Parts: sequence; structure tokens; C-alpha cells
Amino acid sequence: MEDRPPKEGYLEGCIQRIAAAEDLPTFAHHITELMATAGDEDATLRRLANLILKNVSLTAKVLRIVNSVYFNRAGRSILSISHAVTLLGWDTVRHLAAGMLMFDHFKNSAHGREQMLVALLTASHARQIAKHAHYAHGEEAYLCGMFRNLGELLVSCYLHEAYSAILENIKNNQWTDREACRHVLHFTYEELGQAMARQWHLPEKVILCMDPTDLSPSKMETDRGKVHMITSFSHALSAAVYRMDPDKSRKQIRALLKQYERVLPLTEENVHEILRGAVLETQDTFSAAGVSMNNLRLMWQVENVLRDASLSTAPEPEAAPVALRGDLPDRETLAQLEREVSAVVSSDESFGLNDIVLMVLEAIFRGGRFDRVLFCLVTRDRKQLEARMGLGDDLESFIEKFRFPLSLLSGPVGPALIQQREVFVDDVGTSRYNQSHFAAVAGASAFGMLPLIVGENAIGCLYFDRRSGVLGLDDSMKQSLLNLRGYASDAIASKKTGGG
Repeated sequence: MEDRPPKEGYLEGCIQRIAAAEDLPTFAHHITELMATAGDEDATLRRLANLILKNVSLTAKVLRIVNSVYFNRAGRSILSISHAVTLLGWDTVRHLAAGMLMFDHFKNSAHGREQMLVALLTASHARQIAKHAHYAHGEEAYLCGMFRNLGELLVSCYLHEAYSAILENIKNNQWTDREACRHVLHFTYEELGQAMARQWHLPEKVILCMDPTDLSPSKMETDRGKVHMITSFSHALSAAVYRMDPDKSRKQIRALLKQYERVLPLTEENVHEILRGAVLETQDTFSAAGVSMNNLRLMWQVENVLRDASLSTAPEPEAAPVALRGDLPDRETLAQLEREVSAVVSSDESFGLNDIVLMVLEAIFRGGRFDRVLFCLVTRDRKQLEARMGLGDDLESFIEKFRFPLSLLSGPVGPALIQQREVFVDDVGTSRYNQSHFAAVAGASAFGMLPLIVGENAIGCLYFDRRSGVLGLDDSMKQSLLNLRGYASDAIASKKTGGG
């Protein structure tokens, strides 16, 4: 058997023990899937929106955050995830979603809630410091800050006895956390965090930023070095503010500013603004999760530090509730989302065709509580209808197989695309399409197809379905769907004529 250094053996055993926890695999899968939403901008927008929308609870929390005073400066209600992504950027929304996933997973453990508070505050510090350091990728810094203390979070939640022993050694022996970790676990929090981050396929910069860093000015000459420095300072700032009494905290902040003065252009006033901003932003996150920060011991420390700088930390008004899939009757939800799309397309703001189409799909998906919604186009030779994008479960495989000849013999494709009629099938089992190839491929119990008319031609359609149950749309809901179809058609027509 190959000999390995003891540390590697202990670390591997710890990873296996944590990974075997009953609740971790699902969380790990969701984080991995969320982090994989990168690459082509339009494809990323679709994948990210679909990933969030599949989780109703996550949708609710992200929308509450983006409607908060901190993020929604314009004060206009944002009801759709796709609209939020368009306005705030997919990086911002992705990282908000990652934060909420982490919070939901770890908040119920003995130490998890306070650990998550520190993680989210550190992330906010990093994003704001990135602006002062002229680092263009603020959301990347946010992500690095959020995961910086992943190792300690995992130990505190899954290795309770070891974590207690580490805290005991820090208190009794005046050791650093690295010294206490090596004594108890034979490796550091950072080494554990990096190992798990690699398993979850987190970005390489997130893994790099868990390392301790030197303070050489040359580090600021590259993006990797700059985000590493920003994350290190943010982590140290969190430790100073949230893990010391207020008097020591203020002294430590000044010491950190002196220590980092050659590499980060920050003043004490800057730090106070950063701390205040982080409190307001994180209050919104905790509020979205239904947790009051005021009940946490660490919040008392934050308030005391900010009070010394004569800064107010009065809580912001709670964001108004937003309409979500399942929160309201279909008719009202659909009407609300339809109005949002109408306001977007009639505004002076510049939205791309894909942005508008995705907002339309989301309005249909959530307002109608459908299982799948597709945007389909006719091929250039006008011989076939093909799905191009959509929302719902098992989407990629469904889009791949949703291809039908443009023929009157192709189930509902003929009536919708050749005869240009709206198709609403309330119950496939009792319909004329029950034994059709279309019904076999779709596997739906009820569906609808709305042709997209540009000029005099049907250039595609909107498809929506349920895998079980009936369609159940009344006249007002159908009218809302037709209006949404109209917005999509107009956007396509505008794109073809060079407008918008």
C-alpha cells in the first residue's frame, strides 16, 4: 500500500465523513449546478433562471432580496427572476442564490446561523472593497468572500466534538485557529474548505482565495492576486468585527488598515461605510430567509462597532411580498406578471430579444403553474418546428426531442403553425391527439400552443404543458397568455426590422 502523509489521510477521512451526511449530497448538487451556470451569456441567463425557478422557496427569497432597498434603487417592483437577472446581471443573481442555498442549508445547526452571518457579511465586504481597489469583478469577489470560511462552517456543522475541542484550545491555550485545527484535526479549515470546493467544482479563484496571502504590492498586479488580497482583508475584517469585543475590534480595524495600506486604498471612513453597507445588505438576506438578525449575538457586536463611528444601523423597511408561483390564484399571478412584461416592453430601457422572451416564458411558467414552457421556432426551410429555449424540469432532454414536421398530420403543430390557431388541450386523454406521435413525445396530460405571428407568417410558437391534471385555464387567463404571446411576437418583429 502506498504511504501517504498523515495529513492527507486525516483530511480524506474527514471529507468522506462529511460527504456521508444525510443532507449534504443534495446541497452539494445544487451548489455545483448553480456554479456551472457560466459561459455564453444568453445560455447562462436561461439556465440560471430555470435553476432558480425550479425551487419555489429559492425563487421567493431571491425576489425578496432583489426588491429590497439595497438592490432595487429604482423602487419598481420586480416580479420575475429573468427581469432581475437582466437588471442586476446574472453574476449578482447567481451569487445571491448561492448565498441563500448556503444559508438555508446551514442555518439550523448550533453554530451554522452565526457562521452564515459572517460568511455573508464577508462576501458583502469583499464586493464593496473591490470597488475601492478598482477590481472590475465585484461579484467574483463576493463569491470568494462568501466561501472563504467554508472549512470552519463544515467543521462546526458536521464535526461538533472536533469543533468544540478547537474552540477550547483557542480559548485555553491562546492558539490561533490554524494552530488549534492542526492539533485537533491535523489540517486547517482552509485545507478542508479547498478540498470540498474542488469536489463541488467551485471556481478556481474561490479555492485560491482560501489560502493565506502575503502583502506584497506585486500581488495587486494580477486579477488573481487582487481578488486574493481583497478576500483576505474582508476575512480579517470580519474576524476583527464579529469575533472580538467592540474595543478590541476598533483597534484591530486600525491595525488591519496599517497592515494592508500598501496594497488596498482604504481609510477608516471607507471601512465604516463598508460595514454599514454590509449590515443593510445582509439584513435583507436574513429577512428574505425569515430570520431576524437582531436575535443574534454577533449583531450586537456589529451595532456597537458602527455606533462608535456614529453610523445608524436602523433596519430598512421590509420589502413588500412578491407574487410567486403558488402564492396567489393563477389568474392574479398571471395578471401581475403580464403587467410587468408590459411595463418592460413599453419602457425606455433597452432589453434584448432573449431577455423579453425569457420574461414571457417565466410569466407563463409561474403564472400558469405549468411544468414546462418552451419557445419554439420554425426552421429556415419551413419544414420543421424546433424548441429553442424554455423553463421546467428535464429541460435539455425535452428541448432536444421537441422537433416536429410542419404538417397537418403532426398533431397540434398543423393547426397552430399552418392554420395559425391557438391550441388549448385541457385533457390529452380525451382529445383528438391522444394517440398521436406528438402526445407520445411530449408526455403531457394537458398542453397549449400559441403561434407567434410576424407579418402574415407563423414563425414559431409558445408551448406549455402539465404532466398531470387538466389545463384549467379560464377566459381571463387565456387572454393574459395571448397578450404575453403578443409581446414576444412584437419583440421578434422589432428585431427583424432592426428596431429596439
